[in-house]
Amino acid sequence: MLVIDDDELVLEGMGSVLNGWGYRPLLARSPTEALQRLAAEAEPPAIVICDCHLSPAESGIETIAAVRAKAGRQIPAFLMTGDTTEERAREAAAAGLHLLRKPVPPMALRAMMMQLLKAPPLA
Repeated sequence: MLVIDDDELVLEGMGSVLNGWGYRPLLARSPTEALQRLAAEAEPPAIVICDCHLSPAESGIETIAAVRAKAGRQIPAFLMTGDTTEERAREAAAAGLHLLRKPVPPMALRAMMMQLLKAPPLA
């Protein structure tokens, strides 16, 4: 699992939750770090969990696209955001991505992961 978030507390919390569930999360604070972590792995992650806004100039949607391009396949992915505007939901939907609002309850996180991991691969 690849988790990308520029908020250190969110990143650590996600890592702790995922470790507790028996996963081995790769944690990244930026798109650049995410691509570096991906390059160091023998296999692409099973899923990508990414913040919507990693910095004023870095979009979660673009980051997921870059990770998928680097992996050479459509890795299941979803976005998280603390932004409550409907614009974020529309952007995510237009990109074909699910969106969870922060703070994400652990059971909502797990349900989203299970839904995407059980879905058939996207080409």
